[in-house]
Amino acid sequence: MEARSLERTDADIRNRYDTLSAALHWLTAGLVISAIVIALWADRAGRDLGLQLIFLHKSLGLTIFAVVVVRIGWRLFHRAPPYSLPLPMWQRIVSWIVHYSLYALMLALPITGYLLSTKSMFPLEWFGNEIPKAPVSDETAEAADAAHGWLSWVAIWMVVLHVSAALWHQFGMRDRLIARMNPFST
Repeated sequence: MEARSLERTDADIRNRYDTLSAALHWLTAGLVISAIVIALWADRAGRDLGLQLIFLHKSLGLTIFAVVVVRIGWRLFHRAPPYSLPLPMWQRIVSWIVHYSLYALMLALPITGYLLSTKSMFPLEWFGNEIPKAPVSDETAEAADAAHGWLSWVAIWMVVLHVSAALWHQFGMRDRLIARMNPFST
């Protein structure tokens, strides 16, 4: 394999995401990583701090849901740019599976989190603003709780896979893949 330069090329500029798509990607990434870290921290924190962290986790989850809905709406009208270099079919398939799985998880986790929170004795809030709770059965809340726990671990591994692949492309294959998602590139 020939070594490639990591310097930006004209192809990088032509084959990059638009500024809003890139900004929404990095906003979502920051929110998702924060929600994961806070949830893991809350599990190990004392009762009072743990509750405050879970309230923050729920607010981040609701925010992630809203941002992902905006991302999907934007993506319907703004296609992904072509890759600078051709990818083997297996990489395209794995990339497609991971990306759409991440989108599905970023919608499913806030929904299951909302449903399980409706049976909590605590109010459901978005950064201090109370959100109405849906009337759900105990069975639905229990199923949502189980799904939320299981899907959380799937999401963590999908994020690890996504970041690992991006780093492998950037530094292993040296194909400047990360430049496609740079919101500050012109």
